[in-house]
Amino acid sequence: MFFKNDRFQDFLKVGGTAGVLGLHLVSSTFVGLAMGYFLGDWLDETFGWSVKPWMIMIFLILGIVSGFRMVYQDLQKLQREDERGRESSQKRESGDDDADAGA
Repeated sequence: MFFKNDRFQDFLKVGGTAGVLGLHLVSSTFVGLAMGYFLGDWLDETFGWSVKPWMIMIFLILGIVSGFRMVYQDLQKLQREDERGRESSQKRESGDDDADAGA
């Protein structure tokens, strides 16, 4: 990588992850709101039903729930990657100890 400082790399990785988590929440909420608005508008014009406010509320809630679900899945993925990293570093450390003991 371009940077030799591991702390800076870790900072960039965490900052990128935080940005993605925030983007998931905002984008899914916006998509849910837009879907509810346009679906409600279409149903109002096509069938004459007055369901636009209900569609907006329902799809807004679905968008928010979807955003938190994506954040939860991302956090689980990060946790699994962190556990794998810890396991591999422990294996490397134990392998170094075995090589030192054999010499």
